Amino acid sequence: MHTYESVGAPIPRADDLAGALGVPRAFFTRPECAPFSCHQGFFRSRRRATARQLTAARAAAVLAIEMYEVLASQVKLPEVAMPDLDHQEPESAADTLRALWGRGQGPLPNLVQLGEAHGVRIVSLPTDADTVDAFSLWQDDVPYVFLATSKTGARSRFDLAHELGHLVMHSRVDVGAGEVTSRALEREADMFASALLMPRQDVLSHSGREPAVPEILRLRDHYRVSALAMTRRLHELGRLSDWAYRQNCVQLTQRGFRTGEPGASNGSSRVCFLPSSICSGEKAGPSPTSPKNSDCRRPTCIRSRSVSSRSH
Repeated sequence: MHTYESVGAPIPRADDLAGALGVPRAFFTRPECAPFSCHQGFFRSRRRATARQLTAARAAAVLAIEMYEVLASQVKLPEVAMPDLDHQEPESAADTLRALWGRGQGPLPNLVQLGEAHGVRIVSLPTDADTVDAFSLWQDDVPYVFLATSKTGARSRFDLAHELGHLVMHSRVDVGAGEVTSRALEREADMFASALLMPRQDVLSHSGREPAVPEILRLRDHYRVSALAMTRRLHELGRLSDWAYRQNCVQLTQRGFRTGEPGASNGSSRVCFLPSSICSGEKAGPSPTSPKNSDCRRPTCIRSRSVSSRSH
């Protein structure tokens, strides 16, 4: 396998490999797409991921970018509508993106389809790279987001919102600028995701003072986020005191909300390589007003391959 990846497979085996991988023989003779370094892009869990998992994630990214370039040459994909908000605070940046996308202050619909409708290429990671969680990058002025498939729908939804924050707020930032800077950027992306999914004025108008767990779960389902993310947002907005915030977090953890979302109605998140308009045979971009009961998507169409010889 190492010889195949580093040197190349014997030409007589091309048909066998094409059949096993489900690709045409010509796939193996395509020009390689531009490489990107291990420091290009924002990796949500870089420190927890092994070198092999990071390599698998970068391999999926290279392959997805290459396939999207082919797709774009054959089909008209949605135009990119991602503003440059490098100088805005996270809360303001989230409001700006909502306004640009025409979403007002209410809960967002299916975030995968909404992002795709505005030109974001969203792809699932292979299962051997799930520890990476999510990462994003700009390539040739096109935004890409890569998501793990093992999380609940609510948590994948937050991961996607987090990566959208990186794309609009940190496009000019040196990703390898240091540990302190990296933590600050991750914090800003989390703040952006909270504001995007749970807008300040809407949350304040739908919540009372010191809400208990039942009220938090109602709001969780309303905004389609995790219970702990909802609790944190209520604390940020002053609806929960420090003491009430800690008590609610303890109760939620005891009830299993640290590792899952018991009783959630928003399904699990799955992402497909192809935009929904292509998978369904439509010519137009995907509708951002798709059914709101789930962020579910078709299983990934991406197979991983090594890019160790291409990455810096």
